[in-house]
Amino acid sequence: MTENKKRKPRIFLIYSFADRFVAQTIESRLHAGGVDFIRAQYEDVAAGDSIAVAVRQAIATSDYILVLLSPSSVESKWVQYELSAAYALELESRGIGILPVIIEDCQIPSLLAERRWIDLSSDFDANLDRLVQQIQAISDLDFSRLDGHLFTKLVADLLIELGFKIVQEADVSGGRIDITAEIERTDPFGNTRTEIWLVETKFYRKERADLSALHQLVSYVSKLPEYCKALLVTNGQLTSPARNWLVQIQSSQRSEIRVIEGPELKRLLLSHKKLIDNYFKEREQ
Repeated sequence: MTENKKRKPRIFLIYSFADRFVAQTIESRLHAGGVDFIRAQYEDVAAGDSIAVAVRQAIATSDYILVLLSPSSVESKWVQYELSAAYALELESRGIGILPVIIEDCQIPSLLAERRWIDLSSDFDANLDRLVQQIQAISDLDFSRLDGHLFTKLVADLLIELGFKIVQEADVSGGRIDITAEIERTDPFGNTRTEIWLVETKFYRKERADLSALHQLVSYVSKLPEYCKALLVTNGQLTSPARNWLVQIQSSQRSEIRVIEGPELKRLLLSHKKLIDNYFKEREQ
């Protein structure tokens, strides 16, 4: 795929009216970097319908939602509504990413508290350049350029970037785990301990990750010490039955089970340009 044939990333921007001038600057820089912005088409709303319909439709056709965070935006009822709508659609489709962008020190909304964000409240220009690069990289993240072996290598390299140490493959109760990883954690009292994560990778061309992948991982974890944790990483998405079963099993398992689906994996990779260059850009046709 040549550079000029790539589809431009589609972004929906959520911000407070009080932050409109900063939003215009960010939009201008992103647009110059080849990003398309999706806007709610209020004139298309039928008589009697809420303008919320237009907002939901615009969000649904976006690749990513940028949420500009400031004291004004976190207090804005309309921003809260748009954020809730975006979050709901993300949960439904798992194909829309939400990226928080801090433009002024503020309390991070609970919906976004555990997400990685970009901080523009200091060194605005340099960090805005980094934001532009991340958004531009969205069109490079095409998992169809990989195969199962490369996908597992990509996940291992991402874990290393996130602070894990990769341990050699090891048999677990007659099965073989794709990746065994360790990471040091510090508790509130300053004590450190090593967590062991058993990582299974599932690469799919079209189908979704089903219950069999989760059953296999849970069977491994159930036979291991409590400090062992499990991680399933897939380029696809869980089926609805698999997602419902995971919720039930997480409440009964003594060991932690974590799943990273395709859209979340893309969000993580956006912060690691070197991995995108190595695994995706070098394989463009």
